[in-house]
Amino acid sequence: MSDYRARVLSSEAAANGDVHLDVVIESDRTGDWVGIPGGNHRTLVLDGAAILAICNSGDTLAERRVAVKDLFIEEIKAWGIERSDDANEQLVALLYQGWPQTVEL
Repeated sequence: MSDYRARVLSSEAAANGDVHLDVVIESDRTGDWVGIPGGNHRTLVLDGAAILAICNSGDTLAERRVAVKDLFIEEIKAWGIERSDDANEQLVALLYQGWPQTVEL
């Protein structure tokens, strides 16, 4: 996922104990970091119990930060960013004439 990054804009506690993060997903595939379609202001839900377990683990601050980052990345990957990017690239290659395309129905 090195072509992507997530900027966390804010966080809030949810009534069910989870933590909701307001994130923007960006890509640098063109050489500049730009928001991807559908990636602006998405809500990433982190399990509150997992966050508390990490924070109360007794690990060093650096280790706890890495653990939270790993949890964050795991949840973001579940969104399928890499899969959709690959699917789009293959679709564009298949439709070699480019866009727009007309589909007879």
